[in-house]
Amino acid sequence: YYGGKLTLAKELLNENKKEEYLQTIKPLMDNGYEPAKKEYDRVTLEIEMERQAEEERKKKEQEEYENAMSSIEGTWRWNNFFGYYMELYDGKISYGSNVDHSVNSASEFWYDNFGTYSYDINSKSYTLEFIWGKKMTYNGKNIRIYDEYGDPASFFDGYASRIK
Repeated sequence: YYGGKLTLAKELLNENKKEEYLQTIKPLMDNGYEPAKKEYDRVTLEIEMERQAEEERKKKEQEEYENAMSSIEGTWRWNNFFGYYMELYDGKISYGSNVDHSVNSASEFWYDNFGTYSYDINSKSYTLEFIWGKKMTYNGKNIRIYDEYGDPASFFDGYASRIK
């Protein structure tokens, strides 16, 4: 009787419904059926190992995200005739014509928190949200921003180089 119930319950494992499987075989285990106890312990350990692996994966992704965001932070100068500066800090983009401004200041020559940027772990790329740019590439030395058509963004056409 117990052996048949345990065999039927394995269909839940085939459907990757491990929690339901454990609930189904727990009464068998509680009634002293040793194969059910072994199965219960094995699947419980498997679930715990999967949970730990998922936590580790999320931790690594968070570290990668934080490293990518902090590595691009700083003040950048556009290498084109506009000569504007851009500041990237804490996911925010500010820009203007004076290098001595920061993301926390605003003036007629400085656009505070003009846009945002983030890093996509899956595509390993940065994403922008502001009027001129949709995609940003960063090679560890220079930044390039492209518009939604994949062309270099007109206002920020060219590369930006870090100055501090």
